Amino acid sequence: MFAFKKTFLIATAMILIPLSSQAKEGWSFNVGYQNPPGALVGVNFMRFWTHWAIELGIGWINLNSSSRTSDPKNGTNGSSSVAVAGDANLKYLFLNGDLRPYIQGGFSVASVTSVGDNTGVAAGVGGGFFGGGLFLSGQKVFAYGSINSAGGLNTFFQAGLGFYF
Repeated sequence: MFAFKKTFLIATAMILIPLSSQAKEGWSFNVGYQNPPGALVGVNFMRFWTHWAIELGIGWINLNSSSRTSDPKNGTNGSSSVAVAGDANLKYLFLNGDLRPYIQGGFSVASVTSVGDNTGVAAGVGGGFFGGGLFLSGQKVFAYGSINSAGGLNTFFQAGLGFYF
């Protein structure tokens, strides 16, 4: 129960922090390797402040559709589903300038919806991760790389290239 409360508080903070700032100020788009974790390539949106950044990413989308004929009177039955998985993380960037070390922590998120024979919606928050890396920034473009842990011996490398709006 404590883990759920902790995850809920972190998720709520990550949602409310961007809402307290002006829309689109400091937003960027980036394509990342293993960002979100578990995705070979992901698409991410990041909001920057002086030393803080919040990043929301999508790294996996699955579209599925099936049909079957069960009865000539009822016609064709079937279902369609969409599943999306990604992550949300918070970064703290040290120093000022073009090369900035940072630490980050985040968690996985997923949502599934289906219609047809099995209509429903589900969402969940997965395991957390933490790590640190280097952030290299220009006026319009940035790059980053980090080493992260998802607990135990499960470590992974992330890298990306992004553009400021």
